[in-house]
Amino acid sequence: MKNFILGLSLSVAFIIGCLARPLLEQPVQASPTSQQWQYRCFENHGAEDVETDANRLGKFGYEMAAATSVGFRLHWCFKRKAR
Repeated sequence: MKNFILGLSLSVAFIIGCLARPLLEQPVQASPTSQQWQYRCFENHGAEDVETDANRLGKFGYEMAAATSVGFRLHWCFKRKAR
């Protein structure tokens, strides 16, 4: 009998939580001042080329955002705050 009451109590609490969740959550909306970004991506094969391009973009305020490889090709992406 104790297990039945415990199970029933947990079930009721779960159902109440599911029904109350939409009332407790606040909708997330993008603010008019949300951050905008500019991106520059390029493909390079050698470390020296990447270093040269990364330093050049760094002078313009870019920072590295992602790097990935597709086969033997390396792709580098940089971002900065939109101006």
